[in-house]
Amino acid sequence: RARFFIATGLLSVGSNLETRVAASRDTWMTRSGAVIEVYANNNQSQSNIKTIKLLGVDDNAYPPQKKSFSMLKYMHTAYVDKYVFDWFVRLDDDAYVDVDKLSMFLNRINSSQPRYIGSPGYGKGKEDLLSDGDNYCMGGPGMVFSRALMRQLGPHLGECLQHMYTSHEDIEVGRCVQKYTGIKCTTSWETKKIFFQNYNSGTYTNNIKDITAKQLDEGKIFHANKDPAYQYRFHTMVLKRKIATILKRIAQAEKDIQIVSLQNGFSDDAVPGHVRINKPTLFLQGMNAHAQYRWSTIYNRDHYKADRSQPMKRMDPTLNHVLVEDTNTFIRVLQTRVNNEFAKLKEVDFINTYFVVNPLHSMDAISLLECKFSTGPGKPRTTQHVSVHQRHRFTSATFLSEPIELCPTGCVRKDNEPTVLIKRANETPVNFLTALSGRPENFIRFLNNFENSFLTRGEKVNLIVTYFPPEYENTPLGPDAKFVTENMNRLQNAYPDSKIAVINLEPGTEFSRGLGLQVAAKSVESRDEIIFFSDVDLVFAPEILDHIRRNTIRHKQVYYPVFFSQYDPDVVYVDMPKPQNYFIFSELAGFWRHFSYGMVSLYASDFDKTNGFDLSIHGWGLEDVHLVNAILAAGLDVFKSTEPGQVHIFHDKTCDSSLSENQRTSCQNSRAAHYAPSTLLYYLWKTPESIEIVIYAISRSHGFQTA
Repeated sequence: RARFFIATGLLSVGSNLETRVAASRDTWMTRSGAVIEVYANNNQSQSNIKTIKLLGVDDNAYPPQKKSFSMLKYMHTAYVDKYVFDWFVRLDDDAYVDVDKLSMFLNRINSSQPRYIGSPGYGKGKEDLLSDGDNYCMGGPGMVFSRALMRQLGPHLGECLQHMYTSHEDIEVGRCVQKYTGIKCTTSWETKKIFFQNYNSGTYTNNIKDITAKQLDEGKIFHANKDPAYQYRFHTMVLKRKIATILKRIAQAEKDIQIVSLQNGFSDDAVPGHVRINKPTLFLQGMNAHAQYRWSTIYNRDHYKADRSQPMKRMDPTLNHVLVEDTNTFIRVLQTRVNNEFAKLKEVDFINTYFVVNPLHSMDAISLLECKFSTGPGKPRTTQHVSVHQRHRFTSATFLSEPIELCPTGCVRKDNEPTVLIKRANETPVNFLTALSGRPENFIRFLNNFENSFLTRGEKVNLIVTYFPPEYENTPLGPDAKFVTENMNRLQNAYPDSKIAVINLEPGTEFSRGLGLQVAAKSVESRDEIIFFSDVDLVFAPEILDHIRRNTIRHKQVYYPVFFSQYDPDVVYVDMPKPQNYFIFSELAGFWRHFSYGMVSLYASDFDKTNGFDLSIHGWGLEDVHLVNAILAAGLDVFKSTEPGQVHIFHDKTCDSSLSENQRTSCQNSRAAHYAPSTLLYYLWKTPESIEIVIYAISRSHGFQTA
């Protein structure tokens, strides 16, 4: 029904009006969707809170049996026959109500039928005089009565009040409801979640201090916050969770846009008659980190600060560069995308920008541009607003620290040369170690990336490759081993300050990643250097070295980068050009490998403490899991962090039947996870003609013939 109202009776006393009731008034009672009335005597308070005084009821009597029954009787007499309210709620003054979610919940239930809803209680003993199967709705987290039930119950409330069996008013209300309507309190397990009680370790705590996000999502009424300060804190938690939920819905909406675009046969590039801009999905990732920060505004080049009502007439030069110059760069990209046979971008006006700065995370900005297009000679220009999302990550921050003892003379030696207080992190060499068997194309790509990202910049890095020659290479240096060695020697000659070495094992040695990495690690001469276990399927950005050095702490911590792993490009880009840049972190491109332990950096001396890899493992997988257990057993901490400087390039996996069951299962799961995002796979499953296109593209890319 379109009409929907809730009448809420808040049971309180005059002495609580300026504390508990005031906190509720300033928090959850500000929401619309329910009429909330406070039942208390206001004579003892200077508060301007409007209250209803129940005649003949002692305001401070406890337990409040007469007050509770009288309040229900008042609500029945005043409202039931007027058909104004569909639901009636009885609350304590230390409860918190999420009015929006309670309204949505009750709106799905027919109030014209007798309903008695709440968290069911069954009594604590024989003294409660409850028969087997009897129950009642506990008063703390709230009782909910439908209009139909209240109409049946109202005439008998006075009689029930005259025949009390216990001092517990919620038990007596439940007894009265069952006696005169035959209805019991809801017994669904879900009501325990909907009507949340801060019950912990066998007792009820005074305030809600610890609650999970899932409990916040499922709860509608929360009990109890007896200290008003916790009511304000809890309200902040609820609002932050609502913000997070809205941002998640925005992200899902962008996913839906992408799927609909595929279904209609076009991408987010220029479309006849209008422009579609592909918003980067990464903008929404991590937005929860900004929840406690306020957004500022740029309007007509004036800077309106979040904490001021007056504009700052002059923009800061740095802010101007970030917001204006970067936006101009985007405009140039936009021109190349939309200038086609359908439209020409002629004019762009910078309207406004909302931005937020989180010093520990990034700066995010949303700019609104007004774009004017020419669609042909003699035709009027069309206007469209385009949103530009920018994220500037703070990934190059430098952290300095003073020595334990400060120099009284300003840290200047007698020869007037300054004392070096801090050892630069980039002085520690990093040894990249990998095991290789075949796959020459991947190996060459790895070497080219290693050279361009590190060697050409003069970084202190080394590369050691353990090569497993195939069995048919029955000479010490067969053609494949010769190919690997020559390319490594080329780098060594070009960059003599780095160690670029290959260790050739005996031809036919069964491939074992753990064995290969262990052999390479033992060849590192200085145990004071960092070793990084890598794969030839990775590409790196230069900044990863700084992350490795800062996050790897000798005798204390190892670093596991959470890298980005690509999906099969023949599946996700079957009907569009493949990107030329590996470092594109979109949902369509791949996913973050949060649970991978294959790549790790640690000091060589710390690796010695672990006794190395489990060399009894052969073939693909599980050697990394055993190593991380050995690292923890050695007393080292494990630090994992999202690493934008490392990308795993897609390659198909062969899950050999000779692998152990656990290895083969792990291999198959990893292989399946890299086909495409689940939303795209679902779309392909629902459209058989799309599957045929994908199968054809994959077959062609792997050299198969198709009918």
